[in-house]
Amino acid sequence: MAKKYVTSNEFGKAMLEMLNDYGDEIYDDVEQTSKDIASKALSAVKGASPRDTGDYAAGWGKNTLNNKKAGYYCVRIRNRTEYRLTHLLNFGHYFKSYGKVWGRYRGDNHITRTELEFKKRFAVELKHKIER
Repeated sequence: MAKKYVTSNEFGKAMLEMLNDYGDEIYDDVEQTSKDIASKALSAVKGASPRDTGDYAAGWGKNTLNNKKAGYYCVRIRNRTEYRLTHLLNFGHYFKSYGKVWGRYRGDNHITRTELEFKKRFAVELKHKIER
């Protein structure tokens, strides 16, 4: 890398340019790590989903929300078809009919476990990429 000399008048512009370049590199690292982790998490949550008819597990998908100018990047994993069941199957629910409780399904926390696991993986992988 060639050394670049700047005068004191140009120092602010040069520093701003360097920080913008660094910000772009970090944004690209976040984007790539988010895509990789989201793909792995999507596979994991599909595999951990309860299978009665298979519709619930097949409904999982991901979408991306980003704004590079604002430095915002988000990958959201959600169940597109059976979104009403996610809370009930993850945390549990009671079976009620005519005011009487017939039983209880204890949730298996398949979403919570996957979320916690991949949050840790994301932090480790992003830290590794930034430190390189």
